[in-house]
Amino acid sequence: MALDPADLTDLGERLLADPLRNEAACRAAVNRLYYACHLTARDQLYGLDAGGLSGRRPSHVAVIDAVRSRHDVDAATRLDDLKRMREVADYVRDSEHSEVRAVFAEAGASDWSELADVAVGITRRLLPLLETIPAGQAQDA
Repeated sequence: MALDPADLTDLGERLLADPLRNEAACRAAVNRLYYACHLTARDQLYGLDAGGLSGRRPSHVAVIDAVRSRHDVDAATRLDDLKRMREVADYVRDSEHSEVRAVFAEAGASDWSELADVAVGITRRLLPLLETIPAGQAQDA
């Protein structure tokens, strides 16, 4: 049975349901929300699990570029925005780091909780669009 990206979205939102909304939960939610969108786009474009060959799956940038060229420029931009949010959430520990501050500013957020809310909004609008990408075949990767 395949993982349903909607389950990742649900998990991301459940992480944010705690009234305390600590930084770790917000960062983890951003990660899950991005991956719900990325996996949906990738599998719509290239087939489920992009052929199932380890190391042969298209990169995150390749998926975004394919969405841009084959489907929708705005959807690709939103997916790229989520990717940047996910990258700082996963890799930059210091919330005062210039990369984190730049992502916050671009999203209109002042902290991780607000950034996670922005990510939820993007995901709710983006995921249904990505699901409409005409299904690809594994060999398209």
